[in-house]
Amino acid sequence: MLNMKKIWIFLFFSFFIFAAPSMALEIQGQTVTAQDIKNLPPGTIQNLPPGTMEKVNQAMSSDQKAMPVQKNLSGQDALQQESPGAKTDEAEFDITKKGQGANRAVSIIEQQYRKGYSSTLSADLKQFGYDFFTSIKPRQSSLAVPDPEYVLGTGDQLLIRLWGSNVDAEYSGIVDREGNINVPKIGIVNLAGVKYGDVETIILKEAEKYIQGINISVSLTKLRSLEVYVVGSVNNPGLHIVPSFSTILDGLQIAGGVKKSGTLRQIQLNRAKKQIRVLDVYDLLLKGNRGSDEILQNKDVIFVPGIGKTAAVAGAVNNEGIFELNHEKNVQDLVQMTGGILPQAFGSRIYLRRFENNQTFIIDDINTTSMDEWEKIKIQNGDLVELTFSSFLPPNVVRLEGHVWTPDVFQFKQGMKLSDILTQSALLMPDAITDFALIYRYDLKTTRVTPMQFPLSKVFAGEYDALLYPFDRIKILSRADLGISEKFSISGAVWKPGEYEYKKGLKFKDALALAGGLKFGARTDKVEVAKQSIKGNWMQTDYIVLDIDKDGDFIINPHDSILIPMIKNASFVEKVTITGEVAYPGTYTIRQGEKVSDLIQRAGGFSEYAYFYGAKYTSEKARLIQQKSIDEMISKLRLSIMQTSSEMAQKSISEQDVKAAQVTGEASKGLLDQLTSIKAEGRIAIKMADLTSFKNSRYDFRVKNGDMLDIPQKPSFVSVVGSVYSPGSFLYEPNQDLKFYLSKSGGISKTADEDYMYVLKANGEIMSMSQNNGFFSKFTSTVLMPGDTIVVPENLERIGYLKLISDISDIMFKIATTAGVALAISL
Repeated sequence: MLNMKKIWIFLFFSFFIFAAPSMALEIQGQTVTAQDIKNLPPGTIQNLPPGTMEKVNQAMSSDQKAMPVQKNLSGQDALQQESPGAKTDEAEFDITKKGQGANRAVSIIEQQYRKGYSSTLSADLKQFGYDFFTSIKPRQSSLAVPDPEYVLGTGDQLLIRLWGSNVDAEYSGIVDREGNINVPKIGIVNLAGVKYGDVETIILKEAEKYIQGINISVSLTKLRSLEVYVVGSVNNPGLHIVPSFSTILDGLQIAGGVKKSGTLRQIQLNRAKKQIRVLDVYDLLLKGNRGSDEILQNKDVIFVPGIGKTAAVAGAVNNEGIFELNHEKNVQDLVQMTGGILPQAFGSRIYLRRFENNQTFIIDDINTTSMDEWEKIKIQNGDLVELTFSSFLPPNVVRLEGHVWTPDVFQFKQGMKLSDILTQSALLMPDAITDFALIYRYDLKTTRVTPMQFPLSKVFAGEYDALLYPFDRIKILSRADLGISEKFSISGAVWKPGEYEYKKGLKFKDALALAGGLKFGARTDKVEVAKQSIKGNWMQTDYIVLDIDKDGDFIINPHDSILIPMIKNASFVEKVTITGEVAYPGTYTIRQGEKVSDLIQRAGGFSEYAYFYGAKYTSEKARLIQQKSIDEMISKLRLSIMQTSSEMAQKSISEQDVKAAQVTGEASKGLLDQLTSIKAEGRIAIKMADLTSFKNSRYDFRVKNGDMLDIPQKPSFVSVVGSVYSPGSFLYEPNQDLKFYLSKSGGISKTADEDYMYVLKANGEIMSMSQNNGFFSKFTSTVLMPGDTIVVPENLERIGYLKLISDISDIMFKIATTAGVALAISL
């Protein structure tokens, strides 16, 4: 049965589980085995004596078969069996994270200093110096030049040049295992143990046995690598290959750096069974001294023992941390390793926290801030020295802040006034409010801050001043801070009309510049400015007329509205296009009142091939009117279709009736889609003649912007489309009537609707059966001209889904004739 003392020790060892069951550790007279530890439940203990930690670290570094314990994320101990060939021992880490370097994990020593001393300053303490080994492995520099004392050995490569006595040659050779190098024409030369500075003399002496008067030069082109053992508390112990001229520090880096359980103060270099150097890394890190960093030789052994005694410094020092002790004896020695104290140090107390006799935790209140006295305060393993910060009291200052170019802080002096700080208005940024500013005054008794306003502009003018008090804050406000936004507007003949931010003293001419200046056609002598004013409880608007040339210095006020009138059509350029059989077709800019004959004349008149009867004149205004009419008729038809479809759906009883209603709806939708694609052309029927006869006739009207006139060549055919047996175009024959061309197409089919038959004449006119009161013989006797088109529509009322729609034939006829198209609906 284990006694209570053993249990206390075992609870601490639940952080670690050693793989070798036979390993035993003696602490405080008690022998603890790994098997005992395994039998205990996992747990933790606070305030572990550092002396116990030291023994654990020593035990860990002396047993390379230890089984590491890692803390998992749930806080439970996770036992890991290390593979026999593993080179890194992570038992020193409480927490490890994938992808992080070993020395970045929190070690047991760090964890205890952070959590085991009831300190608010030690929460982030780290072991000093171990981050030094996180850099990359060293590589042999191509610029390395060996010292003359460098001893040649196996693997060194030499470049040997011989000249003189009819010899001029260059050889490269490598020193072999026996220390020999084979030089052509000279033979084998033994260089084992030869210094680099003597190699030329030795080779020359051997060469002169065979060749007299020869010269020689030797250079090292490649240095041999070294085999070095790095063992102990390093992350990758074992045999490592290092470049020549590598030092102890290089070897440690190649071995992955020193573990946090290893020493940085007593690193040993052993050569030929003798210890030849002890490296203290702190000499390099704290003093920049690398004197003990010995150059390595082949078969050297670098041994890193376990970490020695430690002490920590936290608080107001330049570099707080956990330091390994070597020759340091007192608090002054320990603080010197931190790089000195901060200016904010020497608070009311300095604390020394320690485990007395490795058992009892005490906090010693050091009641002195004199560094000379620190030399008398001895330190021991596990001590934590806290240098508290000075208590903060806000300085007696007055602050200038807000909308100023340079916010500033002033030391308060008795009798200080506003005028001592607000010396000139140049301190203010643009759009600062000058009517008033604020002082925020702090009341020490109530701890409340009260804002008080003062007339800022009067301070600058010397008409007002006031005493200041400690902690006063003078704040200059801006229009943007308070959301002050006064605007004026400008519209009409300017490039950028709109609302603009009002600026005091703004002139009329400058306001115009803000809007980009005047457009072409702006009226400059009758500019209207609407001004808002308050009369009693009412808003009143007054108008002022300005002349830009005379009244440019007129002052604009907030909420003014400026209107620059634009001369009608000043910047509007009207153009008309003429194409076809004229001398110079193209797009012409027209002047007000110009007529069709003027356009023809400007285009050079008609060519000899002009077909007057087929002249086509289109107007944008006419197109809009026609399109509106078409859209209204399509809307009427859509409404009629919807009503018919709804009635059919309501009356449907059988499944067959329902399907018929659906087919009717889909077919009607297809018809509407086709009709919607019809676009009005805007054609105006015109009777063209030679220019002499046409000029000043009733068809010689004024042209408008966007109008187009096309004079075609005379066609040689008449077309027949729609419900005839053979639709097509047929050669024009003089004085032949409609009946003649219908016969050419095989005549009217049985499905035709003769009542709505019509002719699209080449001059844009429409002639239909309905215009002749149903007298078929009179309509069919109409004599046709080249380019005319006969349209015979389908009898829509014979189609099932259309015969129920009222006025379908009449609507379709009106749409076709309004658009001026030969409508052929796909049914």
